[in-house]
Amino acid sequence: ECLFHGIKAVKAGANIREIGRAIQAHADRHGYSLVREYSGHGIGKSFHEGPRILHYDAPSMDTVLRPGVAITIEPMLNAGGRDVLALEDQWTIVTKDGSPSAQWEHTIVVTETGAEILTMREGENWPESVLEEDTGLA
Repeated sequence: ECLFHGIKAVKAGANIREIGRAIQAHADRHGYSLVREYSGHGIGKSFHEGPRILHYDAPSMDTVLRPGVAITIEPMLNAGGRDVLALEDQWTIVTKDGSPSAQWEHTIVVTETGAEILTMREGENWPESVLEEDTGLA
C-alpha cells in the first residue's frame, strides 16, 4: 500500500517531497519503518539518474515534477528498526535487527493529472484501501 500511496502523490507541479511524505505517513500509521539507504530514481538516458526519490519525508527535497518525467518509486519497509546491512555478496540486504522486510517498486511517468504506471502487471490492481483513503497530505 505504501508504494501506491507514493504513486497517488505524483502529478505535474507536485514536489517530489510529497511522494516520501505519503509513503512515510502510511508506514507510520501501520507501525513500519522505512529504509533510508535506498531510494527511487529518475529513468532516462541512464538507468539510475536524478531526481532521487526518497521514501520518507525530507524537507530538503524541492524538485518539482514535470509531465513526461520517468521515475521509480521503490520503498523498502521493515517490521522492526529501519537499519539494514549488505551481506557479503553486496546485493542481499537484511535488517540489522533480523526483522522481516519487503520492497516493492514501479516505474511511472508523470502526467498532468497523476502518474502512468509503466510496470503494472496484468491482473495487478490498485489496493482498494489506497483508492478510498483520503490522506489529507496534498
